[in-house]
Amino acid sequence: MALFNTFGGALTLGVYGLIRGLKGGHSMREWVKSFLPMAMMAGGDLGVIIALARNGPASLVSPISGAYPVVTLIFAALVLRERITLFQIVSVALIIAGIVFSPGVPGQN
Repeated sequence: MALFNTFGGALTLGVYGLIRGLKGGHSMREWVKSFLPMAMMAGGDLGVIIALARNGPASLVSPISGAYPVVTLIFAALVLRERITLFQIVSVALIIAGIVFSPGVPGQN
């Protein structure tokens, strides 16, 4: 599953980035910055697979892995210097609240 995800991402975003990104005055540094989020996503998916394979509770693993927009937003703000909107801040707050208030593992406190 991790291989399918990694190769799928490389074939879609990677090939598109190579075809469209190398036209014009873009540097290799910019290409690496665009590839980093894809590598992080593949690593996160691999982490979910490993956690579930080691009998990690899906009720905890799923909400935490679903928080990837938070990492994406932080990356966009710090690396790409994008402006964060109020809607995005509220969305991140709701994601974090969903993780905090998720029921967790039944039978454990």
